[in-house]
Amino acid sequence: MIAGLGMYDWPEVRDATDGLWAAIAGVLKKEGFDDAPETLERGLQPYDLWHSPDLLLAQTCGYPLVTQLVGKCTYVATPCYDVPGCDGANYSSIILVRASDGPDDVESAKGSRAAINGADSMSGHIALKAVIAPFARNARFFSDVALTGTHAASMAAVRDGQSDICAIDCISYALAVRYRPELVEGLKEIGQSPQVPGLPLISSPIIDGLNKGQCCLKTLRSALKHVYSDPSTREIRQALFISGLAVLPDDAYMAIHDLSDEVAGLSIVGDPI
Repeated sequence: MIAGLGMYDWPEVRDATDGLWAAIAGVLKKEGFDDAPETLERGLQPYDLWHSPDLLLAQTCGYPLVTQLVGKCTYVATPCYDVPGCDGANYSSIILVRASDGPDDVESAKGSRAAINGADSMSGHIALKAVIAPFARNARFFSDVALTGTHAASMAAVRDGQSDICAIDCISYALAVRYRPELVEGLKEIGQSPQVPGLPLISSPIIDGLNKGQCCLKTLRSALKHVYSDPSTREIRQALFISGLAVLPDDAYMAIHDLSDEVAGLSIVGDPI
């Protein structure tokens, strides 16, 4: 079995991520879950990890959860983060431009060059479309769109003048402020996206058959709830901005699906608006 927690696994917090997993695996083993891996998987591409039949636990983006991963994974829980822009299990994206020459509001960003981390990203792509939607209509909005691959690269592109605007999820922004202040130096916030459920933890669609017939989903959720509230993991969780854990209703992530549908006519990848 494999596990990966790569969505916020910046090098600066890798020790904390490893510590969090060690605590989770330790509780699982005490509950008789002998197949819990000792270490996290960091060699697979995200989609290979998420689709693995041996997946015990991974964190994904909410948009793939309601699109490519429908029927191909089991929703487990949603971490809660203590950063500006989060409210319980919900999060938002922060719209950033350069402080020196950037616009003061989103509407004035028309004609600028956008940077997005990926076309399948809720926080970097759909969130940006949601913010510009009231001003785009049928007009051309961005003059150019660059696919950067990561939120950190998007912030660097705006900071260095290669792009002019980006949407960064608030946890990634908090990581940058604390651990890479040079990345956000010279940037300013001009807006926030609507809040949606945060990045979910998922498992294999056959999780309840992975560990010799035990009820693995129940055991996994119990272990996560313990670790995400245990005083002994407080320092680790604080390094990762984690404040708790929520198990959301089955239809909670449809908010992302609905938001995506609302802005589906705005294409900022390839041909600009």
